[in-house]
Amino acid sequence: RGGAALGLGAARDNPRAAALYARLGYAPATAYTDRWSRTDRDGRVHEEADSCTFLVRELSAG
Repeated sequence: RGGAALGLGAARDNPRAAALYARLGYAPATAYTDRWSRTDRDGRVHEEADSCTFLVRELSAG
């Protein structure tokens, strides 16, 4: 039976965020690439990507 957990992503080029989440009990689970599109004021679409780490914190039952 699995327990409850919280997860979040953080950019791998942000060591301050990684340190904060580690202090809060999050552990790295897997690496992934976050991809999205944005449209600028001239209507051009730009594809963006960030290398990220998915972090997980197990929640206690009590």
